[in-house]
Amino acid sequence: MTTLLQTRVEHRVAVNFKRAAKQRGKTPYAYLQQIVTQAATAPEPRTWKNHRAWRKSLKLTPLPYNLVARMREESDER
Repeated sequence: MTTLLQTRVEHRVAVNFKRAAKQRGKTPYAYLQQIVTQAATAPEPRTWKNHRAWRKSLKLTPLPYNLVARMREESDER
């Protein structure tokens, strides 16, 4: 067991955390501070505007017409 900011964690977890911090160019404690501050910030309110923006960011394409019915017919044929 290793201590990471007064918390006992497995050695493997501490090593992985140190590696992740190094990849981001931070010390383990600076990276931990960044994670804690991000977790403590209040999330954006769930509004329809945010929902539409989220859906648009997914870049989904509409399904072809009658696709589900055709898939069911094909599966029944087999």
